[in-house]
Amino acid sequence: MSPKPHLFFTLMGSTVLSACLQRPDNSSSSGTIRGIAEREVEALAAVRVLEEDLDAVRFAADLFAPGMMVSGPHLFFGPEFPPCAEISVSGTSYPREVRVRYGDGCEDRLGRVRRGSLSLVLNDALERTGARCEIQSENLSLGNHNFVLHALVQNTGQDEEGRRTMWVRSESILGTPGEQDSLSIVRTCEEKKVWIRGFDTPDISDDRFLRSGKGFIRQGKVQYELETTKELLVDGSCSYPLQGIIRLRSETEEVIIDFGDGACDEQAIVVQSGNRHVLDLGSIPLVMNVRVGGKTPVLVE
Repeated sequence: MSPKPHLFFTLMGSTVLSACLQRPDNSSSSGTIRGIAEREVEALAAVRVLEEDLDAVRFAADLFAPGMMVSGPHLFFGPEFPPCAEISVSGTSYPREVRVRYGDGCEDRLGRVRRGSLSLVLNDALERTGARCEIQSENLSLGNHNFVLHALVQNTGQDEEGRRTMWVRSESILGTPGEQDSLSIVRTCEEKKVWIRGFDTPDISDDRFLRSGKGFIRQGKVQYELETTKELLVDGSCSYPLQGIIRLRSETEEVIIDFGDGACDEQAIVVQSGNRHVLDLGSIPLVMNVRVGGKTPVLVE
């Protein structure tokens, strides 16, 4: 169900949001926990949207000449890459910076709107083992959601099955203009991505990978441990993970988000304190404007 992860906030960030590492105030109610499950899915969707762009533009470091700036349809980056994004590359050798500028409002072919910019600093081509990429956002928003991202991604080579693996450390804050800080979602994660296919191409439509990891998610004064207890399967054909399980745990409560067994069906099962309900993924803000099995996207503004 969740779309492919890309550079996916796989940032081996050197700094960690200190607020995420503080001991939590877990005076939460069941209603709060259920909301946390929905916000976690929303934060995951925000990461997914940007990962698609990042996985495509990382190739620009090898393709573009120093100081080169490109705008207009970027067919090389795939049919879903925002045609209004401006891409520039600095430096004659590594480390090189690739910057993506969305301006005051850049809409991709699926109706998803970005504003602001992203910076990628690569110490080598990310296709090479050991290469690292640091990602930083600047005045970034997705739809009507402000989004702050700092991540570090490292190519850690191949696993025993010959699949490309990436180590990612990400720190993000997802909010909405006008919301109180207590409603923003602060997320710090360390993850592993195992590519099944699509790593060597900028077009995200052929992406398929497994994602797993641990971290913390905080809303207001309430903090939860976050862990992938079953690897998330991400595919370019779907907006949500096709399968996998995420567990959110505080000192008093536990929430399980189960994305199912491989179908792109817009549903996840949430289990909280023994109670089970179906979460409609397509109704969650920021998620509902993303493609699902070819359905017409709805723009959330």
